[in-house]
Amino acid sequence: MNLKKTLLLSLGAFTVIGFLTRFYISTPSELEVKSISTNSNIRIFVARPNWWEGDSALQLLRTANSSNGLNNRNDGYQTFTISGYTADTYYDNATGNGGFDEYAVAGIVYYEIPYVDIDGKWFDLVRIDPNNSSNIWNDVGNIQFSAGMNHRILRIFGNGGGLVTDISGGNAESRNIANSSLIPILTGYLTCSNTSYNGYGAYTNLRDNFNLEGRSNLSSVSITDFTFTNTSGVISYDYSTSGNRSVSTTLQAKVDRMKSISGN
Repeated sequence: MNLKKTLLLSLGAFTVIGFLTRFYISTPSELEVKSISTNSNIRIFVARPNWWEGDSALQLLRTANSSNGLNNRNDGYQTFTISGYTADTYYDNATGNGGFDEYAVAGIVYYEIPYVDIDGKWFDLVRIDPNNSSNIWNDVGNIQFSAGMNHRILRIFGNGGGLVTDISGGNAESRNIANSSLIPILTGYLTCSNTSYNGYGAYTNLRDNFNLEGRSNLSSVSITDFTFTNTSGVISYDYSTSGNRSVSTTLQAKVDRMKSISGN
């Protein structure tokens, strides 16, 4: 099932697939972005081995209040399906075609979830038999979510048995992804919100993990932002659920504004 190509790319805000009504993606080939239902969401980005989506597997991100809760499917247990996908020149589908060459990676997927549903909780990524939900084919293991994990790209081991969560800063693989792959990442942040999980409070992490200030041609990547008002130089974005997402801008403009407001 190919994703319908919808370029509603909201610059200063989440334009993710904010359904928290979930859906499954088998072989995504395009970027799909939709307006979120709440500005309290975050995106979890994941690079997967290219076999991870095979056999029509259900590819879930699961959360619970405890590690045992994940194992027993209780204690606040929740599941989330993939919300969107973007191809990438670094995490290419064929080993050797992109910069990452440890194993073949099928682009980058992301999960749109409320921050409160993962903050401080335990999570995992699993492949599940689509015909038998009790049959888990692969599980990366139980991991406690910590602040900042959503500001980087998590990568599943080539054998599916673990998850790389701690590569950040100057050593981050994510510094090598294509400019176009930054669209769903940066549109997951509210330009003028001071939150550290989905606002300009995360700018330093984003800058270092994605080399935002060392890239060229970001001004050529167009996206659509929320409308705003400019009153005597004070800009206010409309981040309400019904906010108007119709202002054309660029990734460079978003980076510049987040940097300026954050003071970094």
